[in-house]
Amino acid sequence: MTPALVVIFNDQSGQRNPAVIVVIKGPVILVSDFTFAAANNNAAVRPDHKLEAQEIYDDVMRRKGKVDPETARRFVNKVYYRAYDHLSGLSDLSLGLKLNLYESIAAENNPYNAEFLDALNQEMGLTEAFYRQEAKFMEKFFSGEHAAVLDRQWSEAGHAGTFSEAMHSAIMNPEATGAEKKKELIRFIAESFCAFTGQSCPEIDFFKGDPRSRGYAAPDGSVVGINEDAPSFRQDFLELLFTTMHELDHRVQRDLGEACRDGRLDRDHPLYTAGRVYQANLVNGFGYIPPENPVGHEAYTQQPAEVGANYAAGMAAYRANKLYGAGWRKPAARFDGPRLAA
Repeated sequence: MTPALVVIFNDQSGQRNPAVIVVIKGPVILVSDFTFAAANNNAAVRPDHKLEAQEIYDDVMRRKGKVDPETARRFVNKVYYRAYDHLSGLSDLSLGLKLNLYESIAAENNPYNAEFLDALNQEMGLTEAFYRQEAKFMEKFFSGEHAAVLDRQWSEAGHAGTFSEAMHSAIMNPEATGAEKKKELIRFIAESFCAFTGQSCPEIDFFKGDPRSRGYAAPDGSVVGINEDAPSFRQDFLELLFTTMHELDHRVQRDLGEACRDGRLDRDHPLYTAGRVYQANLVNGFGYIPPENPVGHEAYTQQPAEVGANYAAGMAAYRANKLYGAGWRKPAARFDGPRLAA
C-alpha cells in the first residue's frame, strides 16, 4: 500500500469520523486529528475558506470519505492557508511531500497564495547543495578553462581587443568604462551564456527608469531589462553582471521547470528535483510571489526561484572577479562567494 499524507476528520460533536481524505501520495504518513468545528471557528481561517470548507466537509460526509484527489487538494488549499501551520510534523515531511503540496497550491489561482507559499517556502528546507548544483552552469561559464573560448568568440564576433581585457577594464574601472562598452559586454555575455546552456538568447533591453530597480525579466523569458539609471550600471560592473546573470538564471530555471512538466527530465537526472521546484514556483502559473505582495518583500526573496537566481548570480560575479580581477584588488565583500538571499 502506498503511504500517503492523510487528514482524519473529527465530526462536529468531537467524535472521530471514519472519513479519511488521501491528500498526497508519498513516502511519509502524517495523520493529524483535525477538529472541523474548531478550525471553522478559528479566526485565522478566512470567511470564504470557512464556507468552502463546510461545502467540502458536507461532500466528504455524503461520500463516506471516498473523495477524489482534486477535492482533497481544494480542502488543503482553501482551509489550510493559515491553519496548516498547526499540522503536527509539517516541518518533518519529506521534500517529496512538500513538493507535492507546493505543486498543488501553485496550480490554483487563489488570492492568498502568497501567504501560503511564503509559509511553505520556509519549510522547504532546500540546502546550499541544492542551489550549488543549479549554479554549476555559472561556475563553468566563468572558469579558466572557458576563458579562452570566450576570448575567441569575442574576436570572432568582431569586437576590439580581447574579452579578458574588456572585462578587466570594466571590473577595475567601471566609471571610466563607457556605457556603450558595458552594453557591448553584457550583450556578448548574455548571448554566449545562452549558447553555453543551449537556450535562445532573450532580447537585452537597456532602459532608463527608477534607480531603485536594477533590472527585470519578462515572465515568458523573452526579454531581460537592464536599468541604465541604476547606480550599479555606472559604478559597479560586478553588480551589473550580477543583475544580468540573475535574470538569465530565471531562464535556466524556467527551462528546467518546463522540461519537468513535459516529462523531458528523467527522475534520475541530477536536476530533477530542481525541475520540480521551478515547475511549481515559476511554471505552474500561481506559484511565484511578486516583489509587491500582501505578505512582504521577504516572501519574494525567500522563494526558491529568487534564492537560486541570487546564488547563481553570486557565483557568476565571484568567478568573474576572480578570473578577470585577481591580483588587482581584493574581491568586494558581497562577492567573496556565492550568496543566498538575505
